[in-house]
Amino acid sequence: MGTVISLKGRFEAHVRRQMEEWASGDPARYLGTDWWQLSPAEEEAFEIDRERFPVMACALFAYETFKDIAQVDDFGPGAVLHDARLRFPQWARLRVIEVNEFIAFAAHFCGLTAREAHAIYWKHDFWNVRASITHFVDEGVD
Repeated sequence: MGTVISLKGRFEAHVRRQMEEWASGDPARYLGTDWWQLSPAEEEAFEIDRERFPVMACALFAYETFKDIAQVDDFGPGAVLHDARLRFPQWARLRVIEVNEFIAFAAHFCGLTAREAHAIYWKHDFWNVRASITHFVDEGVD
């Protein structure tokens, strides 16, 4: 009989490992205008603590991976994600993101405060607008 390996807790372990990796990186790497970087204007507008920013960005990345918006193996292979979605059905509606849901997810998995989760969520939302990823119904699409 083969060895049975439990998937329970593996998503959480992957999230912790990624958060540690992002937090231990060169802080200068996170200065910029990409979604995972923080500009001085964003730091001021969203009142984001630059030292906490890597963990905040990682939490958003974990959420988007959990929601099947970002397709990467950074937080575990498909079976790990599937197991986590079964264990946390309150966040398992795929490809739909919502600020209050993210706040709860980020607090549970990443230890973010509601203020931190709110700030990174809206910083990312506005980045999507600036990057022309978000389209509005009353504007033409190029």
